[in-house]
Amino acid sequence: MPKPDRGFIKPRKFYPVVVDRTVEENQPVLKNKWSLMLLTSLVLLLIYTLAVRFVYVETNVANPNVEIESFFSIKLSKYFLLLPGSHRVKISADGYYDLKSKLLVSKTKYQEHVLSLTKLPGKIELNIEPVDEVDVLIDGNKYGSTNKFILKVPAGKRVIEFSAKRYLPKTMDVDVYGMGRTQQLFLKLEPAWANINIDSSPENAQIMINDNAVGETPFSFEIMQGRRTIKLKKSGYKKWSRTIQVKAGTAINLKKIIMEKEDGFLQLSTKPTKAKILVNGKFIGNSPIKVPMPPNVTNQIQIIKEGFKPVTQKFKVKSGVVDNFDIVLESEKARLTFKTFPESAQLFIDEKYVGGATQSILLQTRQHLITIQAPGYATYETTISPRVGFEKVIQVRLKTIEESIAQDNKISTKNSKNSMANKMRLFNIKEVTIGSRLNDQNRQTNEFTRKIAIERPFYISESEVTNAEYKNFLAMHSSGEFNSISLDQRDQPVVNVHWSDAAKFCNWLSREEGFEPFYIIKYGVVTGIKPSSTGYRLPTEAEWEAVAQNEKTRFAWGSTFPPPNSTGNFSDKQINSSSKDINNSYSDGYQVSAPIKSFNPNSNQIFDLYGNVSEWVHDFYIEKFGGNYTYSNLGPVSGENHVIKGGSWMSSSAVTLGIPYRNSGTWGKVDLGFRVARYAQ
Repeated sequence: MPKPDRGFIKPRKFYPVVVDRTVEENQPVLKNKWSLMLLTSLVLLLIYTLAVRFVYVETNVANPNVEIESFFSIKLSKYFLLLPGSHRVKISADGYYDLKSKLLVSKTKYQEHVLSLTKLPGKIELNIEPVDEVDVLIDGNKYGSTNKFILKVPAGKRVIEFSAKRYLPKTMDVDVYGMGRTQQLFLKLEPAWANINIDSSPENAQIMINDNAVGETPFSFEIMQGRRTIKLKKSGYKKWSRTIQVKAGTAINLKKIIMEKEDGFLQLSTKPTKAKILVNGKFIGNSPIKVPMPPNVTNQIQIIKEGFKPVTQKFKVKSGVVDNFDIVLESEKARLTFKTFPESAQLFIDEKYVGGATQSILLQTRQHLITIQAPGYATYETTISPRVGFEKVIQVRLKTIEESIAQDNKISTKNSKNSMANKMRLFNIKEVTIGSRLNDQNRQTNEFTRKIAIERPFYISESEVTNAEYKNFLAMHSSGEFNSISLDQRDQPVVNVHWSDAAKFCNWLSREEGFEPFYIIKYGVVTGIKPSSTGYRLPTEAEWEAVAQNEKTRFAWGSTFPPPNSTGNFSDKQINSSSKDINNSYSDGYQVSAPIKSFNPNSNQIFDLYGNVSEWVHDFYIEKFGGNYTYSNLGPVSGENHVIKGGSWMSSSAVTLGIPYRNSGTWGKVDLGFRVARYAQ
């Protein structure tokens, strides 16, 4: 048995182990990648957590469905986690329109956004009495007609108006639920008519309501409320008419209306024409005229014309019959005797030469213009109306030109300290064309264009006669008030003065200052004038326009209307109502007449010609002038009314503020005064 080998190490051949180093080398790389991804996610999460905003969307409805279109949108309890910026939001709820809107998220950490949804329209179910169908307005907008339902009514408080033919309209305030719901509304309309009963004597008269035939008397019917004109017509009888205010539901009884027999007529013609016609003492017009007269009774007709004998006749006419009456008026004359110095003086009557000034002559009993002239002497003029049974003797001594000038100078010196004399402005305008041009858009038919010679220099007062000046003549006069505002202050222009009173003031003023009175006044009535007088008078229409004109434009300030602000005392309300310039309203600071000279004068230094108060002038008024009319500065020799010139604080249209504007009248008014004038020689 071999012995064990002890204590000796024997070498053996070594074979190394093969190891897969690929796995060992890649394991650290893989671990680093996952660590990096985790780290990046944590960093991004941290950034998102820091950047995100907590957004609460508040609405006006409960439990809305809110959707936010955003990649990074997270719903956390009642908050949306959103990044700052713009987001699209959609909100929906039952009974509301869907809301789509932009949501702008700010940098504030916690924020609230309020968005309101609009209710869907509602539906109203109507229970209507007593009509079947009504017209509907909702908040003033036309809806249409309906007999049961009003569809698609916007939710909220609405004013709904209901109307139906022959019924009173009704307005209701309705709180519409909306949200597609239906609500009921009870509607009862009241009748818009009243019951009326009409009876007449005789019966069977045709009934007209606002010119529409409705039946014959006696008749009961329904009449609509409002202002209604009721007429009855029957052949052979006068029309009966009455305007009444009908109130719905209030009965009206018009019983036993007595219809009068139709008038008879008298077709009356005179030669010459334009004679005054009076029936039973009442003036009804000038001939030729168709005169209505009560039938089967005696009527007295009076025919009156200056220069002709008056005629009185009695007539009885039948109902509905026209009788004719033609008459040639007989001329009426009276004698005038003139005794004149110097003997060489010549006499003109109505501007026609009749011979030597010392003579006796028969003239028609009407007003005549008397002119006496002689070389080297001042002309004498006056107006005279001869009277039957009363022979007038007129003694005239002509003044030499030197005597006339000396007298005028003496009067002028005497009155140098007089207030009225100091107000007079001298003009020497030889000729003036008055009236309006044919192409003037504001032209009136009576603004006839005519050329007038003003042969004598004249004075005209720079301002209107004041209350204080007029009360020196008539202390008891009061100009009154308008809407509780006084027109009677010292420096306001005098108003409520008749034309004849203005003429009497002129004569009083003439006597006060030593002039021969211009107007001939007998028993308080102005019967004529003395054209040769240099006493105070009213300006003529030609003189008024001559001192008012401004470069041939219609208005004192130019050719356009309205006037520049504070041009004069005009009617602010009337000017502004006609003006298209709403940003530049006219204002002069006065509600009624202003103190004289409150505004700038015109280029001739005359105050208030165009406004403040309208003004009387001397001339008789004629609507139209015939082709053969002779134009005189003093105007027509006769007439019924007198010319009024100028606008006022009450009347200030593009028509009345025009220089050519002319009106007429006899009686005083609250916005009508006057100024004075006189011849210089």
